[in-house]
Amino acid sequence: MKEHENPIFLGPPGIGKTHLAVSICLQAISQGYKTYFVSAHDLIIQLRKADSDGKLEKKLRSFVKPRLLIIDEMGYMKLDIGDADYLNRLLLSSANAPVCGRSNLNDTITRQTELD
Repeated sequence: MKEHENPIFLGPPGIGKTHLAVSICLQAISQGYKTYFVSAHDLIIQLRKADSDGKLEKKLRSFVKPRLLIIDEMGYMKLDIGDADYLNRLLLSSANAPVCGRSNLNDTITRQTELD
C-alpha cells in the first residue's frame, strides 16, 4: 500500500485468489485503512446506473475514496466498450488508492490491460 502498487492475481479457479485479496483487505483494515471490496459485475452495474442517473462522477469518487479498492472476478464479465470506459475512468481516478484486481484470465490478456 505504501508503494501504491496495483497487484493483479491471475490463475485458474480454486487456487485462492479471492482469499488472498480478502486477506489483503483485512490486513489494510487492521492497519486503519478504509477499503472497498466489489465484484467486477457489481461495480459495472453500479457505474451504469450512476451514469444513467447523471451521478457517474460521484459514484466514481465513492469507489476511489477508500485507501484500497479490490475488484474481484474481473475475468467473469465480458465488457463492452462503455463498460471498459467506466473501468478505465475508475482506474485513472484511483491515483492515490491501490487497486487490486483478481481474474481467471491468462496473463497475456491482462498484460494488455495493465492497471497502472
